Amino acid sequence: MFGLFYPLLAAVILMCLSRIYPYKALARAAAVLPPLTLLQFIFIPIDLITSLVWMAAHIAVVVSVFTIVAAIIHWIFGPASNRKAVAFRLIRPTLTLLTFATAFTAVNWSVQSANAHALQQAFAIQRALQTGNGCGKAYSTVKHQSDQSIGNYDYRYGEYGTTYPIKLSCNVANQQFSVFVRVNQDSSFHVSGHSNEPLVAQYGHFRTPKKITITSATDLNQLAKMAL
Repeated sequence: MFGLFYPLLAAVILMCLSRIYPYKALARAAAVLPPLTLLQFIFIPIDLITSLVWMAAHIAVVVSVFTIVAAIIHWIFGPASNRKAVAFRLIRPTLTLLTFATAFTAVNWSVQSANAHALQQAFAIQRALQTGNGCGKAYSTVKHQSDQSIGNYDYRYGEYGTTYPIKLSCNVANQQFSVFVRVNQDSSFHVSGHSNEPLVAQYGHFRTPKKITITSATDLNQLAKMAL
């Protein structure tokens, strides 16, 4: 995980060098390349340890916002002869906001895709139980880990960069099953049910989880988003 800091460290060094050595090429590289390092956050889930690098990204966003505000004030009230330099200084903070927004959106989409996948798996297992096909292909094709080990998940899923641990449970004898998605250290998305009963989704922070009974009127796409 700490390897993720290297591009950020390289970006900081590049910006410092651009301050020391007055080369145009170096200044241009320092304006464009550092913000692009934030694109790696597309592949970094927000969790206990990775929250450190996400905190660094949030700091960069806050600094960029203040930089843009200061540049706009300088553009309006400063001398017209400096506007070209002011416009150049807007490149880096603007790119920082754009790349951060892209990465954050991708992470949210991946969480939603994992939640939607959990719902699909739950419905597939329920149909299999109803038709007498055991737990079905959705369950039988997965290499299951021991239920005795906390945090031991069956596989990971995510469609837009980050992936999230998923655990499937199914008991043919009592016709019950569940699909659990670990979003981060505080939040999860959990779908459970019985072969002949409506599914129940539980999501949000582990201290204040929210539950909803899934019916034909439930918007499943919106439900997947509600777990964010």
